[in-house]
Amino acid sequence: MNEKKIKPEEFDQAVKLSGFSERDINICKSILIDEALAVDIASLYGIGTPRVSQIINKFQEFLPQESVPPGWREITVSLPVGVAGAVEQLSVTLKKEWESPNDS
Repeated sequence: MNEKKIKPEEFDQAVKLSGFSERDINICKSILIDEALAVDIASLYGIGTPRVSQIINKFQEFLPQESVPPGWREITVSLPVGVAGAVEQLSVTLKKEWESPNDS
C-alpha cells in the first residue's frame, strides 16, 4: 500500500464523511495515523491484508485531495478580501510551476 501519514484533522474530517464502522475507522487510524503495518493490523482483526488495503483505499477517497508539495509548508492566514484572491492565485501559479518546471 502507498498510504501516507495524514494529519489528525484530515483523518477526523474523513471519518465524518466516510460513514465507516468503528472497526474500519480503527483500522484506518492504526495505519494512517499510527503508521502500523498492514500485515499486523490484518492479523489483529482476523482479516487478510487485501481487505485492509481495500478499507484504506476506500477511506482515502474521503481525504482532502489538495496536497502540499515536498519542501513546501502549509499556512493559514487572514487577509483583506482584495488581497486574498491574489494570494490564492499566486499559490496556484507557484504550485503549477513547481510541478512542471520550465527548462528556460
